[in-house]
Amino acid sequence: MGAKSSTASLCSVNGRYRRTVGKFVNEKGKVAPKKFLLGIDRKKAEIANLRLEQLWRDVVEATKKENDRRRHEWEQWRRSGVEILPI
Repeated sequence: MGAKSSTASLCSVNGRYRRTVGKFVNEKGKVAPKKFLLGIDRKKAEIANLRLEQLWRDVVEATKKENDRRRHEWEQWRRSGVEILPI
């Protein structure tokens, strides 16, 4: 995955800087982009954006590790031959 310029994803609406990173399930149960408000000062918003990008990279990496761990545990359990019988 190529690196994007931090400021390219930073946008200003009515003088307020914001950034969209990731997705979440909204109150209607739909997956929607997650918007972060970064303030009105461009320099501070750029710094906040860099911190947000680092945090997001860390979240993605931690999620991948957790998913890999769970997949490994599932495969071990599945191969163990344990059977779940219907009640």
